[in-house]
Amino acid sequence: RWGHEGGYFKIAMYPFNQVAQFDKEVAEKLDAFEKLKAAQSSLVHMAQLEESERTKNQLALSLRATLDAIPDMLIEVGIEGTYYSVHSPKSELIPVAVESLVGSNVHQVLPAAAASVAMAAIQEADRQGLSRGAQIELEVPLGKRWFELSVSKKY
Repeated sequence: RWGHEGGYFKIAMYPFNQVAQFDKEVAEKLDAFEKLKAAQSSLVHMAQLEESERTKNQLALSLRATLDAIPDMLIEVGIEGTYYSVHSPKSELIPVAVESLVGSNVHQVLPAAAASVAMAAIQEADRQGLSRGAQIELEVPLGKRWFELSVSKKY
């Protein structure tokens, strides 16, 4: 017992080697406990990652089903007119092979007049968030076809 009585101090004393052994045992138990906590945390994190991956895959499948239900072409382009992705349920509506579109530029693929209209719509969508109503005529495997552009800025 520690304390002060009648002007004297009481001091608890333990043999050094017993305290050192006690400290060592406590440290080992704390180290094992920390390792267990770290392992548990890793397992929880792995379970969360697996759940996130499942959710991501389900969302991707849902989005793919939605895109497949839309009869229109969906094209993702950058502000400079570079094609990033193309989705079309009918390849005969695309003026060139899909594989050659990705990475190419609007000016390389479309006739000059159509490229100019498409770029104006992209720039309008960049400024205002949306552009609708621009029309272009393209020669596709089915013959000449008119297309109306609806362009939305991707945030």
